[in-house]
Amino acid sequence: MAAAGHAVAVLVMAFVVFGAWAGLARIEPDPEIRARTGGLAGIAGVALTAAALGLFLRPQSGPMPWVPAVFTAQLAVAAWIDRQTTWVPDPVGIGLCLVAALASAAEPGASIHRLLAHWGLAQPPLAFGLAWGVAILGWLAGLALWRMQVALGGGWITPPDLVAFLLPLAVFGASGAAALAYALTGLLALGTLRLAPLRRVLVHPAAAAEGARDLGLDGGVPVPALILVLPSLAAVYLLGG
Repeated sequence: MAAAGHAVAVLVMAFVVFGAWAGLARIEPDPEIRARTGGLAGIAGVALTAAALGLFLRPQSGPMPWVPAVFTAQLAVAAWIDRQTTWVPDPVGIGLCLVAALASAAEPGASIHRLLAHWGLAQPPLAFGLAWGVAILGWLAGLALWRMQVALGGGWITPPDLVAFLLPLAVFGASGAAALAYALTGLLALGTLRLAPLRRVLVHPAAAAEGARDLGLDGGVPVPALILVLPSLAAVYLLGG
């Protein structure tokens, strides 16, 4: 059972790293923009650093003790790519849904965890398979909402942004932890707008300008949503362990 759990953890981490790298290569034709992420080595470095942080700050027992590692790894990779390019590939968005479902299933106080335990589905591989189903449905819902925006003449809130904004609720439910994650996100957004040093850390000027042009935002430079939401979510999740 332990060997099977380690194999699943390796497969998820491989999906985090290679999915992000391959997806970015597919959607971004400009190699100079792709190079901002550091390529495969840079993405892997971000993922492994965050995974080590998750293992250290959120030691966890149970059938899926590796969930904090892959959860923080995916959050870090998604936030990094969004900062450097402002465009997040589909595998990264699906990965966000996947790790959120896994993290929620492993949270004793989360509604998904209680539901799975009630129906006897909390053990892998059932929980892992169900998490994949939830991830795909969540991403398809984000795409559907995006299409609705475009049909109505909008389209500013992209599927990754929609997913990111819903992640605290998905992981923590309607709880104080979710409220704290949203409060930290708001503080980061305000600080980014008001404090130039923080803005230099969180916003890549060239990437933000390109994103503004692609979205048709005249006279404004957007702040990538994932770089605001995901670090806040990760902080609440890790410190709550």
